[in-house]
Amino acid sequence: MPSKAIPSTGPSTAGFGLPPDLLLKVSAANRALESQGVRDASQRTLRVIDSTGRGVEPEFNSGKLAADLDSLLKRIRIRPQAISPGDPGMEAMLSGALSAGGFVPEAGSDAPYVLAGSLQLDDLGLIEGWYWTRGTLEVQLTEAASGKVRGSRRWEVKGSGRDKGTAKRRALDQADEILKRELRPTILGFATGAR
Repeated sequence: MPSKAIPSTGPSTAGFGLPPDLLLKVSAANRALESQGVRDASQRTLRVIDSTGRGVEPEFNSGKLAADLDSLLKRIRIRPQAISPGDPGMEAMLSGALSAGGFVPEAGSDAPYVLAGSLQLDDLGLIEGWYWTRGTLEVQLTEAASGKVRGSRRWEVKGSGRDKGTAKRRALDQADEILKRELRPTILGFATGAR
């Protein structure tokens, strides 16, 4: 039984089998893992205070919770889609970010979710000896069957270089880095309506 001084992960993990929505299950698993991280930090503090050096044994294992979360993520199939047909690199960028986040990108129409993305870039021209490109990266997660939008998010991107091509490439690279770093927590936020 966990101590009252240590946050419990129990309520978050108890809901794994309850919500019929797979995104909600993933969100619950993510909350459980985050709660266990807080609990593990408290456990390390207790080891210093506790005379036995053991503290209170955890009810849940962080490694098992992380494995459960990864297993649930692999069950979510998402179809990446560029909003603008003239943006062929966007689908590849979204697919790579989905894979990096632990999700399964699916090319067919059978995927229960669609992740639409767009990147609008503006050439700002030459400013103080550098060419600048600035733009907006946007993603939107939609349920394929109902068309219900689960959430959308925007990021600002920019790039500079000694020539226009380099500035644009750096802005595209920044967009790719943002997606690979931010897409997983963004989609998890969409599950609870947090973003």
